[in-house]
Amino acid sequence: MAPNYYTIVWDNLLKFITPSRFWVGNTLHWLTTLIAPLISRQLEFTAFSLAQRYFMQHTGQVMYLEKVLNERFGLIGYDPTDHEATKLIYIIDGDNPNLHHIFLASENTPLFLNTAKFLRTQAELDASYNDFIVKIPLAITYVDSSVRAVVDVYKLAGKFYKIERP
Repeated sequence: MAPNYYTIVWDNLLKFITPSRFWVGNTLHWLTTLIAPLISRQLEFTAFSLAQRYFMQHTGQVMYLEKVLNERFGLIGYDPTDHEATKLIYIIDGDNPNLHHIFLASENTPLFLNTAKFLRTQAELDASYNDFIVKIPLAITYVDSSVRAVVDVYKLAGKFYKIERP
């Protein structure tokens, strides 16, 4: 186990840096009161450090995104050490619109018909295209915006997704 360099035992530190003649009476308590803001800042730093480590350990890869979603919603029966066997929220590949290629059999190079210009509007394409789909079981109650907030933090830029119930 790696040593924790951020943990400070303030009572011991206070005794080490003050002369022994100040240990009597209320002087040590008074000094403890003086360093109370340092103690609260150190606790805030520790919480921030743990949150940043968690964020840096999880990327936009599917297995990490599934793990974050399953941990975030505190699912009963989910075990992070056995993720594949116990996951309830999972991610599948998205729906891609069919592309229409127009060419004759005698031609070897197909001519691509750009569906965004000729057949569909950009809004229709955006609605029909998803890079991935987040599947959430019916047993889980959630707020759509909270799931979207978690996915938006970890997904790659430019990726589209939708949330579905299986």
